[in-house]
Amino acid sequence: MIFYLTLAAEVSAVFILLIFPGTGTATDTPPNGIMRAPGDFQGMVLTEAAIEATITAGKFDEVFFKAANLGPEVQPVWKELDAKMGGQAARKAAVEKFNSANRWRKRGLWSIPVKYARGNREREMVKMKISAETGVVTVSASGIEMGQGLNTKVSQACAMGLSKLSPSVSVDVSLIHNTGVKTTADFPAASGTSGSGTSESCCDAALKACAMVRKRISLLHRHFILKTIILPRQARDKHRESTQKRERRVFNRS
Repeated sequence: MIFYLTLAAEVSAVFILLIFPGTGTATDTPPNGIMRAPGDFQGMVLTEAAIEATITAGKFDEVFFKAANLGPEVQPVWKELDAKMGGQAARKAAVEKFNSANRWRKRGLWSIPVKYARGNREREMVKMKISAETGVVTVSASGIEMGQGLNTKVSQACAMGLSKLSPSVSVDVSLIHNTGVKTTADFPAASGTSGSGTSESCCDAALKACAMVRKRISLLHRHFILKTIILPRQARDKHRESTQKRERRVFNRS
C-alpha cells in the first residue's frame, strides 16, 4: 500500500503547518493505523494538544481561549450552537452545582471545535428513467453504496425533487428504484467515492436531474393543454361565431 502523510492545522492568526515528508512504500499488508483516511484526525489531535498545553501553561480560560482561536468562518457556527445549547457559562455553572452536591459522582464540560475542510472536487452523475406505464422511477448514481446510505439518500432526493412538479403531486419513495450494479462505463467521468461528500454530490446531481425532468414535463403539460383544451376551445368559439354570423345574415334577408 502506498500512502503519504501531511498534517496541517489552523490556530487563529498563527498557522501551524506540520509536514511529514513520506516516501511511497509498497507492502504486502495494510499499514497499522487508527483509520483509513489521510492525516486529518492526527492533525486535529495534535492541534488540540498544542492548545491544551497553551491553556495550562498560561492559565487561560479554556472556553474563551478555544473560541478566540477559531477561524473567522467558524465563529458564526460556534456562536449559534453555543446559544442553542444554553451558553457555556450556564452549563459550566450547572456542572459546578452538580459536583458540589455529589461527593462521588462528578461531571465535566468539554468542547473540541473541529473544522473539516470540504472542497468542490466531486464530480458525480445520475441517470434517471421514468416508466410511462407504471410511473416507477429508475435511478442510478455514480457513487458506490458501502453502508453510508448513498442509494437511500439518492432515492429520497429524487422523491423530493419530483414532488415539486405541482402542489398536488407527492411522489412516494417506494416508486424510486435504485439500481445497485454500476460500472465505470456508465459514469466514465465520475470521481471516486471518498471524502465524506459523495452522497451529497450524488443527491445534488439527482435534484438537478429532477429539475430537468420537471421542466420537460412542464413543457409537455403546456403542449397537452394547448392541444386538448385551448385549441379545441378556440376552434369551437370560431365555429360558433361563424354560425352566428350566418344566422344573422339569413335573418336580415328575411
